[in-house]
Amino acid sequence: MNTGCLDKLKEMVEAEFQANFEAQREELRKHAKQQIFKIQEENRKTYNLRRREPKSYRVGDLVAIKRTQFGPNLKLKPNVVWRTSRIQEGRDCGARLTAAHVIPAAPLADLRRTGQLTI
Repeated sequence: MNTGCLDKLKEMVEAEFQANFEAQREELRKHAKQQIFKIQEENRKTYNLRRREPKSYRVGDLVAIKRTQFGPNLKLKPNVVWRTSRIQEGRDCGARLTAAHVIPAAPLADLRRTGQLTI
């Protein structure tokens, strides 16, 4: 019997099956990738619907930053007024503020009334 011809035929059939399998798998990957991009775009649109535009700050503005972490001595100081010395635009937040010096929070109402304070 001539098994050499059958072996070649078997290898050719296996190679064809493997090529078809890889082509189908690649097509499924492309389709899944398109679906993922589509879902992500929908999520991005719905997330951005209610998102506020970041406030624009300038160097020297007075800004009240709400304290989010309280320590034992900071419990009664929820607001701190900062004078900005440097502003770094961020993607998620309007600006990151670095304080040149801290102004006491007592004249907070006066600053709000006069329009000098940005919150």
